Amino acid sequence: MIAALKPILIFAANVLLIFTLYLGLTFEPREFAFLKRHRIFGRALLLTLLVVPLLTIAVLKILPGPTTVGLVLICLFAISPGVPLMVNGPQKQLVPASTTAALSLVLTAAAVVMLPLWLFFLEILFPEAPLSVRLGELLGSLGIKIFAPFLVGWTIRSAFPEVASRAAPYVELLFKTALVLILIALVLVSLRAWPKVSPWGYIAMFVIIGLSALLGDLFGRPSLEDRALLASTAINGNPLIVMAVVHSSYPDLKVGPALAVYIFLRAAATVPYKLWLKKAMHGNEVPIGASAL
Repeated sequence: MIAALKPILIFAANVLLIFTLYLGLTFEPREFAFLKRHRIFGRALLLTLLVVPLLTIAVLKILPGPTTVGLVLICLFAISPGVPLMVNGPQKQLVPASTTAALSLVLTAAAVVMLPLWLFFLEILFPEAPLSVRLGELLGSLGIKIFAPFLVGWTIRSAFPEVASRAAPYVELLFKTALVLILIALVLVSLRAWPKVSPWGYIAMFVIIGLSALLGDLFGRPSLEDRALLASTAINGNPLIVMAVVHSSYPDLKVGPALAVYIFLRAAATVPYKLWLKKAMHGNEVPIGASAL
């Protein structure tokens, strides 16, 4: 089955490359000033690099543990921010793509800086799941899949703004096509892994994502735009960082199916917040937490 899916997987594996190219084509440098002016920069760093990881550790210590693979994936997604995919759903109507790009780049760089420290603490707290990373390989992967396509897109926008404006919708369509293909591939690849996931793995993921969305919303108050931005940032991890650490720590482990399962779980756990956000955008905002979890 995996061999038959190889063409789809190769194309879908470049989804982040396509996404960051799109962000570069739509990026406005003033968005960095936006982050600083509205204090989003500091709140986002505090939320994603400290609060969400600590929340994740607390939940995993309180609840009966998932499998080792589940534990590894949950922890790594918690300490690996940087790619909030908000080109779809209600967030897109609130948060410009260029704002997403600015915050994504900042958080990706910050996550790499903090990664060795968090891996050190995680090995102390969860000795049954030791983790390591080859920073050179990680930086190379991030450079190819995130920073390089972003700079290409930004260069095109700076030199040929009309070309960038015309190209952006087509690149976005290509990105959405890649998402559909990767969804199909993930469904097929993950079929064998679902029964192997501990029930507590499901519960831990939903609790962590729900609380992360709630904290992101609270950190973004009072602006609904900031709330959507930080909630999405809190619940979306960077799969490139996750896979780099997994491959470095467990080179012989075939983690693809389990990773597919946990990506699905994360997506499903974000639905309640997205539904609440959509309702809030239409002027029917309910008290925070009433339907977010």
